[in-house]
This record gives sequence, structure tokens and C-alpha cells, in this order.
Amino acid sequence: GDHRDLHLSLRRQRQMCIRDRAARIAAWCASRLATRRSRAAAGPRSGVAAGGASGSPPPSVSSTIVGPAAPKGKGKGKGKDRPCAGTVTFEQDGGAACVIEWDLTGLSPGLHALAIHEHAVFDAGLAGAGARYNPHKAKLGGPYTVEKRVGDLGNVRAKKDGTSAGRTTNAQVCLWGDFNVAGRSVVVYADADDLDAPREATARVAGGEIVMCDRRA
Repeated sequence: GDHRDLHLSLRRQRQMCIRDRAARIAAWCASRLATRRSRAAAGPRSGVAAGGASGSPPPSVSSTIVGPAAPKGKGKGKGKDRPCAGTVTFEQDGGAACVIEWDLTGLSPGLHALAIHEHAVFDAGLAGAGARYNPHKAKLGGPYTVEKRVGDLGNVRAKKDGTSAGRTTNAQVCLWGDFNVAGRSVVVYADADDLDAPREATARVAGGEIVMCDRRA
């Protein structure tokens, strides 16, 4: 009846929103790649290698299209969060700190943990994503703590309309080398990390694979 039609309409709207974000992030990646190629064609700048600082890797860009997690078991799952979707992008210029930008919708107002996980497996409840990426065997931390895991990106705040957008830098996240995060996943949580306890957030509401833009192009 009317309830089913409304449900189908909302589902189509969410799918259109995700496709629109995918198109926008693809355009964003194409723009970044064009800039990188033009810089490379121009050659080294005043004693700096083409990849950035001498001996450092070239600039890199990656993106994640985040989609809602399937509920565990049968039914509609628990929690007050609406289906979360959006994008998380990573950009790193040589050996500099990684710039992380996020644009999310469908969250409940308040704080939500954002993290990088070991695997890009998106089963019911996102359990297949595994633990947070922690190659250095560190403890839970936040953006400004001395010790933290590579996967600990901190908490992001959602507004009353369920949106959250922002930008930060992270010196531990890398898009190159042995600890490259490409191919892993970003996970959004229903709750926040408690750094005082310390206690890691538990309910995973959305996730997506971190994909290098030059692989997608």
C-alpha cells in the first residue's frame, strides 16, 4: 500500500544520492589527477624531485564511497540511525601528512567514530571489515593523542539534519609504502570513541573500500 510505496521511493532516493556522490567523487578525482599529470609534465621544481621532497613518493589521491551496513540477522536492525551514505577522501602530497575530508548523511545528531579497518568486506553488521588497522600494535587514541592506531581517525559530529562534513590531517595515514591504507575500508559508527575510558565505539552503520583514484580512472 502507501507505506510500501513510500519505502520504495525513499530507497530510490538513497540510491540516486549514492550514485550522485559517486559521480562527484569521480569528477573530483579526475581533477586531482589532471593537476598531478600537469605538474609531472612541467618537470621538477627548483631542486625538488617530481614526486615531492627528494626521494619521497608522488602525490596520491584515494576515495571511499560509504554505504549503509546491512543489519545483523533478520528485521531492520537496532539503533536510531538512518541509512548512512557519503564519501571520505584521502590526499597525500609525497611524504606530507594525509589530508582527510568527509561528507556524510543519514546519521543521528551527535558524535560518531570514523575509522580505517583491516578488510574491505561488507557483510551484515560489517563484522567482516575486521579490527581497526593497527600495524604498529598501538592502543586506542584520538587525533590529538600521543599514542593511537593508524585506523583511529577520531569522532565526527553530525548536525540535527544528520549531515557531517569536515577536513583534518593525519600524519600516520599513508597512501604509499608498506602501510598503505588503499584496499582497506572506512567504517562509520553509530556511537563515539570514548578516549577517557578508553572504550572503542561498537555499532558499525556504514562502510566503503578505500580506492586509489588512478586505479579507478
